[in-house]
Amino acid sequence: MYRLTFSLLFFFTAFFTLSAQEWVQQYPFPLLSQLEAIAIDPSGVAWAVGDKSGVLHSDDFGSMWSILEPPASDPVFRDVLILPGSGGTQALIAGTNLHLTTDNGQTWTSTGFDEIYDFGGLQAIDAQTFLAFAKKGMARTQDGGNTWEELPYPGGVSFGYPPHGFFISESEGWMVEFALNSRVFHTTDGGATWTQAGTQTFTFARGIYFFDNQHGLIADNGYLYESMDGGVTWTALNAAQFPSPRGLWVADDEFWILPDENGSIHYTEDAGATWQYVYPLEYSPAYKAVTSLSTGDFWIAGSFTTILRTNDFANFTEQIPGIKSFLTSIDFLDDQKGLAVSAVGNVVRTSDGGAIWENISPADFVSNQTPLAQIYIESEDVVWLSTFKGQMYFSSDFGDSWQTLGAVGDVVSDFRFQKTGPQEFFAIEFNGHFYHSTDGAASWTLVEDLDGIFTDIFFHTPQDGWLAGYDGQLLHTTDGGQSWETVQPGSDPLEDFGLIRFVDDQTGWAIPRLGDHIYGTDDGGQSWTLVNMPVGTFWQDLDFADAQHFWLCGGASGSGIALQSVDGGENWTITLGDAPQMLAAVSCPVSDEVAWVAGGAGQIVKWVVCSGDTPVFNGIEGPSAPCLGDTVQYTVAATAVDIFEWEFPSAWFLLGNENTAQVSVIVGEQQGDVI
Repeated sequence: MYRLTFSLLFFFTAFFTLSAQEWVQQYPFPLLSQLEAIAIDPSGVAWAVGDKSGVLHSDDFGSMWSILEPPASDPVFRDVLILPGSGGTQALIAGTNLHLTTDNGQTWTSTGFDEIYDFGGLQAIDAQTFLAFAKKGMARTQDGGNTWEELPYPGGVSFGYPPHGFFISESEGWMVEFALNSRVFHTTDGGATWTQAGTQTFTFARGIYFFDNQHGLIADNGYLYESMDGGVTWTALNAAQFPSPRGLWVADDEFWILPDENGSIHYTEDAGATWQYVYPLEYSPAYKAVTSLSTGDFWIAGSFTTILRTNDFANFTEQIPGIKSFLTSIDFLDDQKGLAVSAVGNVVRTSDGGAIWENISPADFVSNQTPLAQIYIESEDVVWLSTFKGQMYFSSDFGDSWQTLGAVGDVVSDFRFQKTGPQEFFAIEFNGHFYHSTDGAASWTLVEDLDGIFTDIFFHTPQDGWLAGYDGQLLHTTDGGQSWETVQPGSDPLEDFGLIRFVDDQTGWAIPRLGDHIYGTDDGGQSWTLVNMPVGTFWQDLDFADAQHFWLCGGASGSGIALQSVDGGENWTITLGDAPQMLAAVSCPVSDEVAWVAGGAGQIVKWVVCSGDTPVFNGIEGPSAPCLGDTVQYTVAATAVDIFEWEFPSAWFLLGNENTAQVSVIVGEQQGDVI
């Protein structure tokens, strides 16, 4: 595999050989992080941090975000603080330790402690005094972060997670546990001693704020509580339970915001008397952080590196580009041409192996949030597409336009099809309706109403086919679905199956919906061999390049995994184990040297093997003399390249994903030569 670097400072190219084989994140963004905190300075400098050692930086109110080299390989950075009066160039990040930059993230100074570690919230008391809350204590600096003192919690108290804290002065503050049955503590001596404030506990507190020494707020699981007596007693402000608040932001005395895990944002403009909520996006990131300026502009950050900007909570700008809806299916014709679809009507396309992914989503698909389920590329131009509700579509121009075909009727929640001839299709509904079409999916005939719940279909020929489903439903037909035989690969007659695939009429695989094993056959399903897997999960898709090379993917909410076999399925290796969301689809069209997986958060990841081919590019296309402030595109035509890096003059701003053959930039004041 090769990395190709382009520089428009005084254009040059360089090649770097990477590892022989690895996964490359192609879409929608190189970093898919659960953002935990966001901060912005009135100058426009902004910071956001999260898991996967994620550190993002912007100089223009978030119009363009850059991924910075992190100060350490922390599993998660929980908070970021812009130092007062620094114009945003100086920032403090909380992770396992504390990390300070005074030059916009170019260099970092890290502070470690013997007893106190694993930091959470940060707070500035004044221009020189900052606080950091950790599991075993609090850290305090009074010289702008140059030196720190440890303040262990009295009596050796420690918490499973860093508590939330808030001080109204150098001496007086409160903290609440980030744990089940959260307790509230109070100090009046700067954290030297703490006493429990009252006896009330909270389900799982998510944030704390005090206006003065009497009036405070605590965000809990489902409710926002208010205290008017210094935290001794608390009253819920909302009658109806919020879904899953994950933070608290107080913009002023009356405007308060609760970002939610389910993709909603609750807010009040009258100090909790009334509440409103919005779902800004078609997908549902877990929002955890909010920041704002006195101008009335707000930024909300969450999972999948989602950052939104709004000034009215009715119109939102997504500042990290790319479709992040759940991709349900991906298919490649060869190592260049591919398509992927989402559960809410999105369609993306590539003609260069994923160097550029183009959003070609039909407007009606997106407006109706059409639940696209399965895509099949038949040839250079011909593509077939289905929805979970059994509606079929056809394209004769590789997705530029779509023709509506037949629908099968009432569908519970899932529909899978397979093309077996020039005009012939078979399909199965989740509820057991088995269909046949002989006119190119224009119309469907119900062949049989099978008893059970079915998840997959595979026909090797128009006569020889298989169905997989729950409660031991692994069915085989040799007469085009007129009759079915139940097959039991393992010892459990009620095992739930999720996938069935055959390489030819003899070699196939039956994949349990959830488990740490699969079944293989080499005699057409007469006998089966159990193969233990290195991990158990919810398996979602299997594809093969030939009888020896297989890919299997799956996962659960918050994690995705991909496995490879190079010996006909006898042994499997985890090649991708840390995808941020479930991987729902895999495509390996030509060989074991290239494959794609897709799934939650809109992620498309490519497996590439260094072939030894010399990278070739045909020069950069784009304006050679762009004007200051213009947003322009540069494109390079390249082969045998899997990672793209672009360099521009420092005053230019790169928009979005850098790892692509086509980028957009905002032209800055400094000049560059394009050669």
